[in-house]
Formats: sequence, C-alpha cells, structure tokens
Amino acid sequence: MIGSNLSDLKSSLVNQFSCLKNVFFLVIVVVIFLSWMPQSCLLADEISTASENVPNIWQCIGCLPGQVGTKMTLDEQQIHLNDLWGKQILRQGKFPLEVKDSQAAIAQAAPSLTEQIYLVAEGGQIPVSVAPRNANRHPRLAITWKDRQNNGTLSILLSARPGPTTSFLQIIAWDSQKNQFNYYELNDDHNWSWSGDSSHARQPQFIGHGCFDCHHNGSVIMKELKQPWNNWTSQLATIDLSALPEIIAQDPNLANLVGANLLEQDIRGGVSQYYSAWLDSHLSQDLTTVTEVPQLLRHLTTTTSVNFESTLENLGTLGTVVTPPKNFFLYDEVFSKLTGDVFGDAGYSFPNTIAFNTNQFRQTIENKGFTLRQCDRIENTNECQPGTIDYEQPGTTFHPFFIPVPSNEDTFVIQNLSNFQVIRGNQRRNIQFIPDKLAAAILMVDFQNPVFSPTRNRLQAYAEKLDTATLDNRGVSNIAALLVAEIEAAVTGQSPCSDPNWDSCSAEQQFLHTWNLPDTTWKSQVNQRIQSYLNGVANQSTNGSGLSNYVDLSISRRKQFAAIEPIKNLFEFSLLLPQSNLPENTPLLRMQPDGTVASVQ
Repeated sequence: MIGSNLSDLKSSLVNQFSCLKNVFFLVIVVVIFLSWMPQSCLLADEISTASENVPNIWQCIGCLPGQVGTKMTLDEQQIHLNDLWGKQILRQGKFPLEVKDSQAAIAQAAPSLTEQIYLVAEGGQIPVSVAPRNANRHPRLAITWKDRQNNGTLSILLSARPGPTTSFLQIIAWDSQKNQFNYYELNDDHNWSWSGDSSHARQPQFIGHGCFDCHHNGSVIMKELKQPWNNWTSQLATIDLSALPEIIAQDPNLANLVGANLLEQDIRGGVSQYYSAWLDSHLSQDLTTVTEVPQLLRHLTTTTSVNFESTLENLGTLGTVVTPPKNFFLYDEVFSKLTGDVFGDAGYSFPNTIAFNTNQFRQTIENKGFTLRQCDRIENTNECQPGTIDYEQPGTTFHPFFIPVPSNEDTFVIQNLSNFQVIRGNQRRNIQFIPDKLAAAILMVDFQNPVFSPTRNRLQAYAEKLDTATLDNRGVSNIAALLVAEIEAAVTGQSPCSDPNWDSCSAEQQFLHTWNLPDTTWKSQVNQRIQSYLNGVANQSTNGSGLSNYVDLSISRRKQFAAIEPIKNLFEFSLLLPQSNLPENTPLLRMQPDGTVASVQ
C-alpha cells in the first residue's frame, strides 16, 4: 500500500515537473517572441518611456546635408508630431524607405484620402537628339493626399525622385492641432527626421536652411503655379517618358499621372489653410490686439518668395506675337482688385500693343545667346562652372518669357489683410488689419518693379518698429495710423522732392504721396498713374528698343533671383532658366514710370 502510494506520489511529481517544464518553455518562447516583435505592432501611446521602446525618429531642424541631428524623446514626439504621417505612421514604428512603401503606409492609415500623382522635370522637353536618355533631366514626383470630404484639406505632400529606389524623400504633413505643416526627410542614415514645422521658417537661425531653404514662409509651394505650368506634365504638355532613363520610366507611378492644374488647386488650398490659420494667430482671443505686425507687413514691403510665369503658348505654338505675363510689368494680380470697382474690374487696362513680334523675339534671344544648359552653376549666378556642362540646347524655356513674379503667398496675405474673417464663440467676425489704401500706398512705391525692389523694401524698417496694434469694436486695427506716423516722422528730415513721376523721390515720400490722396479719389488717381505707365510700356514695345530692353530686364530679374537670399535656393537646377551672353557684371536693370529701362543706381 505504501509502495503504491509512493509510486503514485512519484508519478504525480513527475507529471507536475513536466508541466512546469512546459510552462517554463512557453514563458521563454513568449519572451523571445516579444523581444523580436517589431515596434510597429505596438501603439505609440502604449510604448513605455524606456529609450529602446521609443520609435526611432530624429529631429534635425535647419540641418545641412549630411547632418543627422538628435533622436526625439517620446514626449517630444507626442508634442510635435500629430499629423497623419507623424502620429499614425512614424510614431507607430513604421518607417517606409521608398515611395511605394510610403504610399502603402498612408493608404493603410487613411484609406479615405484621395491620392494624386504629378511629375515635373526641368529638362522634360529636351529631346534625346540633344541629350541621351540617361542624361539628367531632373524628374521629380509630387504626390498629394487630400481629404475631399473635409473642405479639401491638403493632408500630405510627398516629394521624391521617381524610380525603384530614391535618394530623396520628403514629406510635408498638415498638423491640425497646431495648424501648421510638419516637415520630414529621410536622412542619409535611412532614418526619418522631423525637420521642423511652419513656425521655424521665419526664425532667423533657420531662414534659408534645411527644408526652409525653399519653403521660406513655412507653406507648401509650387514655383510654376499658374497655367501653363512650365516643366510639369499638364493638359498643355506632357513629359516624354521615353526621354527618361528606362529604370525611371518604368516607375508604376508614372502611369497614373494627372495634370498640374490639379496640383495648382492642391497648393492653393494648402496655402489658404495655412495662411488663414497664420493670420488668425496674429489676433488675440478677445479680438483686441494684433501681434507681430512686422511679419504681416513684410508681405507688402518685400518679396518674401516668388512664383514663375510665362507666355501661355509654347515655342512650337507661338502665334504672330509673344505676350509677356502682366505681372512682369506690374503687380497686376493685386492692383487689379485693390483699385478696381465693385464688380471686380480693374481700373486700368493693358494695351494690346504690349506684345512682341514673334520673329523679332526669336531673333533677339538668339542674338543674346539664350541657351538652356545642364551644369553646375557658379554660386549666386546664372552661369555654369567651367567644365561642368553636360549638354545644352540653344533657345529659351518651353514656354518663353519665363520670369519671376510676386508669389501666391504674398498675394494671399495682401488680399486678406483688408478683409479677413475669423470665428470666435461660434460667431464670424470681419477683421481689417489694414485698409486698401495703405496697401496701395506701399505697393505704389517703385510700383513698376513688382519684385526685388530695394526702394520698397526700405519701408519694412518702419514696420519693424510697430510690434503690436489694437483693434476697435468694429474689428479695424490701427496699424495704418501707427505706420503712417513713423513714416511722417522720418520724412520731415528729408529734402522736398519735385520729381513729377515721384520715381527719384524717397520711399517715404512716394508712400505719403499716395497715402495723402483724398479718400474719395485715391483709386482713380492711382489708376491714372498705372495707366500712364502702361501706355509708356506699349509705346516702348512698338519701337525698336522696347523688345531688346525688356528682354534685358528679364535677364536682370533672373540674375536677382539667382543671388538674393533665401529666394535663390529655389534655383535648384540650371535648366530652370536660360542663360545669355550678357556679361555677369552687367549692371542690374529696373523699369521706370515712363516704361523705359535703366540701370539700378
């Protein structure tokens, strides 16, 4: 009996030990499995604060090429990265390394968003007879994701080089918590780096650096924003894929391209959503104070960024005349509304004779040596470094007279400074930061030079003195009174100006000339000055020197674009603009109020 009991006890212990062994083995297996399980299986909000469990996201704001930055803590990620890309992809431990993987991750995280794919290439219209298929034409993808159901909010903009692998991958994503865009880049170590948000673009230490070398104001951009969208695939032109390297042409994304007209809508929408929030951020919650007034006014006094415009016709479809863009002669996009009537019609008109004979235009640019060159540029110039020219094509851009003009960003801000709407307590309120007359008074300073005007820029010194302003109970600010007082105080020490065209007068005197016009007639008097100028341009266009002088002026503006910080960073590839045989040390040119062109003094 005892032997039987001992035998039973021994058998029981053996069975229990066997069970314990199985449990121990199972625990070991679970531990090993968890240690090897990818972080992407864990939700970011559930990750412990132990450093080895924090998603590997880096922070590198304003970094130079090759710099990596520092690894972000979990707290930093939760504070700064609350857009779709940061919160629902990177913070989940998902790190796509290629375009197709990024597309898949976004589709999984937000299947309701609409994806659209675009292609740009500065050398996209250069045939293989000029440059072989493997030559660098600088093709790049732009892919947008929009919430078509939520007022068309631009959620993500991806930029990358096409092909099976990419050495450049950038993401811009809208963070609705802070109403700013977050910028991300895949760095040289194949780690994702947060490169800052829109607020960093205006901070002195970051201006012109990192992602903000091109995104000068913190918003999304598209240089060739308007029709005909030179360099982009659009309904007006296609980029011949057979002229691109075969490995790039086989990228599946290139089979799903849509026209740049749709990207224009996406970018304009992104600019609107950012700047509407940005303008609102300058208003106190109780709508009694306007903050950071200098930042508002710099969109009037300076050229904060540029877009490019050209003739609508391309080189192969030019008719009998070449018509330059209106914004080459005048900030028409703003003035036409600022001084127009209640029906939206401008108070001036462009004479039909502001156009050039096509044959004469072709001969002129040939005489001036217009040539597109693929090369490494000499810094701050539109010239090639010796020995770096890969290929060249005589002539100009696919759409001629391709020149820098005031940016869509500046235009949006200016048009909203006089009529802006905000919501407070479920009520919509109208805000007038400045009256139309103040905007006109600023822009009429050196008005015939809509970009890169050092004279108009001088007014920013007075804006810098303001800092804050107040709003009355109608939502009207006192910015105008404050700025005018500063300028009036400065002009008292200046010699009187007797120039009937006001062009040789100081910036302050030109400003006050318009500001002091009667409130009932200032629009008509401004329109008269503009019309007189346009008539002078028309007269110059029909005589022998007008065409040559205006082509020279276009060359000069391109030179300024290539040299001015930080705008010059938009000049990414030499093929963007034609080069000429005018010496680099040729003096800069400016337009005068009578339509003639003169050297900058």
